[in-house]
Amino acid sequence: MSETEKFRGLMVGVSGIRGIVGQGLTPDVAARYAAAYGTLVGAGEVVVGRDGRPSGLMIFDAVSAGLQSVGCKTLDIGIVPTPTIQMVMGIRGSTGGVAITASHNPQEWNALKFFSSTSLFLDEEEGAQLRSIIDDSTIKYMGWDRLGSIETYKSAIDDHIKAILNISSIDIAQIRRAEFKIVADCVNGAGSLILPQLLSEFGCDVIKLNCEPNGLFPRGAEPLPQNLTGLCQAVKDNGADLGIAVDPDSDRLAMVDNTGNPIGEEYSLVIAADFIQSRKKGPMVCNVSTTRAMDDLAEKYGVDLYRTKVGEVHVAKKMAGVDAVIGGEGNGGVILPEV
Repeated sequence: MSETEKFRGLMVGVSGIRGIVGQGLTPDVAARYAAAYGTLVGAGEVVVGRDGRPSGLMIFDAVSAGLQSVGCKTLDIGIVPTPTIQMVMGIRGSTGGVAITASHNPQEWNALKFFSSTSLFLDEEEGAQLRSIIDDSTIKYMGWDRLGSIETYKSAIDDHIKAILNISSIDIAQIRRAEFKIVADCVNGAGSLILPQLLSEFGCDVIKLNCEPNGLFPRGAEPLPQNLTGLCQAVKDNGADLGIAVDPDSDRLAMVDNTGNPIGEEYSLVIAADFIQSRKKGPMVCNVSTTRAMDDLAEKYGVDLYRTKVGEVHVAKKMAGVDAVIGGEGNGGVILPEV
């Protein structure tokens, strides 16, 4: 039996691990995997962010200890969306990154998602290398005089918002003149801090719904129509122009129109791609489970659409290979190379 199989109740995937806190996922498991990951990427800076789950700080402490034990520097960026971790990695040229989030899983779950130095999730080969370090017990622990350090970085959200405001295809002044009223439902997760701030920068009147980053989910964590009845009602009650919902780590988005009708996360990518193509035509990439509307959109603009197997890393790598202008998956995830 391999070492990875000895962790009962732990789900081991290509790019990380997840489990119920106190059962499959415990501090010693988190520290051991973090140390193995630090061994994989080598001594350097590792950006670590988390969603708002109550277990997040405990798991962060364990991850930080594991990283420092193999000589890595932990850059603590706090409660942030998963894509913000990737952005900070790119800005700083970091060696690696770890997202502490179980995404749309219930609040008793947590997880570690590992990134490569390219800011993408680990792929199959890299994931196998990480598991091999665990299985073969080849973690390279350092002595007292070569331990890593920890630094707090408080500008991550501001960095991300600044990048969004600088997207070439977005007319900030036009948006601000419209004075939109938006209801933001962040399920008390990582988007609770960044999304209202971003919308305010756009000049919107923001109505906050479930925007306390305490990780206590008041609805189903996925931004599916059946979980957005409160948002739909809030849009109607406030006469809002739009409702926006994200998942706990804020890498999936769904919208509710001005009548309180959920548009569905499947169409988040379609709407974004239609907007980008209207300003800058180019190839697009999505996974095989994404709506056929993407094919119709590609035909409309006369551009190529490439499909990959499911998984953000596969989409992102294909996007880089074909110089795509936009891509994503049909679960509400949008990838824009400019950001």
